[in-house]
Amino acid sequence: HSLVYELYANGRLTEEAMGAHPLKNILTSSIQDSLEEPRLFSRAIEIIPGDNFFICSDGVWETARRSELEAWAALGAEEGSRQLATFLLKRATDNFTFIWLY
Repeated sequence: HSLVYELYANGRLTEEAMGAHPLKNILTSSIQDSLEEPRLFSRAIEIIPGDNFFICSDGVWETARRSELEAWAALGAEEGSRQLATFLLKRATDNFTFIWLY
């Protein structure tokens, strides 16, 4: 939920340009200590056996390309996560978090 993602989703920015955009830190939605109810975003998707879900912070997607993430996912949960973590420890310039659901 960021300005940069909205630009990407609307076709005004490429995926490659997202990580280097000067306004990449501008959030459009967040959960914080507030009395306001958080806005929830959801959509129904069809899950097919063998699907993977990857949830990550910007420290991951700014460092690794989609093709690299897909290659690590193909290695399986243990080896793919180990290789991704090793890569991020060497290359990431921000903190990072990721969860792979197989």
